[in-house]
Amino acid sequence: MSAIRKMLGRAIRELMTRCLLAATACGLLSQGLSSNLLRTGSPARGPRMINRQRAAALGTSLLDHDCLIDEIIETSAVLEY
Repeated sequence: MSAIRKMLGRAIRELMTRCLLAATACGLLSQGLSSNLLRTGSPARGPRMINRQRAAALGTSLLDHDCLIDEIIETSAVLEY
C-alpha cells in the first residue's frame, strides 16, 4: 500500500505544480505581459520501474542493475494478449 501512496503523492504534487504554472501563465498573459516572463522547468524524475516479463523477453538480467531499480513490475497486461 505504501508504494501506491507514494505514487499518488508524487502524481498529486506534479498536478498541483502544473495547475499553479498554468494559473500563473494565464494571469500574466491576461494582463498583456510577455510570455518571456514565464519560468520554465522540467518535471521531477519518476521512479525507475522495470517490467520483469519485458526484461526476460529482451534477454536482460535484472540482477546486474538491481541497485538502479526502484520498482519491479511482475506482469504486464499488454504482454498477456
